Amino acid sequence: MSSYRKKPSNPFVANGALPPDSPVYIDREADQELYQASHAGRLCYVFAPHDMGKSSLASRTAWKLKKEGAHTAIITLSGLDDSTSLEHLYLWLTKRLKAQLNFTTDPTTWWSQQNTPDLVERLKLFFKDVILTEIQGQIVIFIDEVNIRIKDLKFVKDLLMAIETLYRERDDQPALNRLTFVLLGVMTPDMLPEKIKRFIVANGQSIAIDEFSRPAAQKLEQHLEAIHADKGAAIFDRVYYWTHGHPYLTQRLCQVITDIGDVHWDDERVDNTIQALFLSSASQINEPNIQAAEQLIDSSPHQRQLLKLYQRVLTNNRVSDDNDSQLQNRLKISGVVTSENGSLRVRNKIYEAVFDQAWLTAHQPTNWNRHLMITLILLMIVAIGATGFYTYQQHQKAIAAQELVDHFHTASSPEQEIASLAGLF
Repeated sequence: MSSYRKKPSNPFVANGALPPDSPVYIDREADQELYQASHAGRLCYVFAPHDMGKSSLASRTAWKLKKEGAHTAIITLSGLDDSTSLEHLYLWLTKRLKAQLNFTTDPTTWWSQQNTPDLVERLKLFFKDVILTEIQGQIVIFIDEVNIRIKDLKFVKDLLMAIETLYRERDDQPALNRLTFVLLGVMTPDMLPEKIKRFIVANGQSIAIDEFSRPAAQKLEQHLEAIHADKGAAIFDRVYYWTHGHPYLTQRLCQVITDIGDVHWDDERVDNTIQALFLSSASQINEPNIQAAEQLIDSSPHQRQLLKLYQRVLTNNRVSDDNDSQLQNRLKISGVVTSENGSLRVRNKIYEAVFDQAWLTAHQPTNWNRHLMITLILLMIVAIGATGFYTYQQHQKAIAAQELVDHFHTASSPEQEIASLAGLF
């Protein structure tokens, strides 16, 4: 009889949200906080760097709320840009809500029948007259991918304005208490329009989402142990040493280790796998997580100051965490650094190896003012040199001419006089 044993399926997911019932989903404090706050009808916002598990958190929370009888929808704003008409985006939103909430009204027909030209007002009416009228019970809508890249789009600003107004009107319209919103994205409150920022900070609940703690990550170790008997714990210890529980980096490594499948694993092989996945020149160009972090730093209008701040963190100078500092918030939302015990530190050893001193030097922006000043100085030197050379030449010519004139006056014959005059021309 064959001793062939079927290879276990790989439960690890590195791209996109984990299924809500995934065996490798790890509950964190954020899970309980978001569930309780959204269940209570509070406006919530989960703003964190790329790949920290925001979408998985939304999916898991929606799944738990649904089991309790709530109606939920997850609207993902990724891919939006200003090439699509504003009205088309509004219709897209209402159709996505219909697909997930299953009300009977046709959004296109309803939208075309409205007289108000104010699209924000029309959207508010849609929530009130369609969704709240047709659906009984609690409704929780997750708006995912509210990211820096799209924060200035008119549609995104309008949507946030509509959400703010719906919350403000709760006292006068009690039915609105059944409608709850959760915002998720790579964002900080201070990047939002001032009025919306003030409202969200004053009335919303911030949900912090952190790395996996080592005890909480035990179930990941158990899945590695099932494949790599008696080595799973040692393998995962080395993985955790590098990732410090970063959700994406940890899942990605565990996924690859599981795919490879053989039993010949030790610290050196884990290190080599990390080198191939994240630290080589090619991987740093192709790895989306690293590219996303890099882009957030490079695209900052204050890149030079941001890199100076990161230089201090990288060289272990103590930088006290300041949530009111827009510069620090930008660096933290890139994901490269995090706050620990009131100070900033590089988030994990993979990032420490990628975003090192060589990277920092290579990403220093060109100082065009300095280049311009050097160029002007060089031009001045050339101009002064040219002027000096011209003056010297003229002086030499004047001396030579005077000598010829003197020769003319002292000439003893007509032939010498003619020769002196010819030398002047």
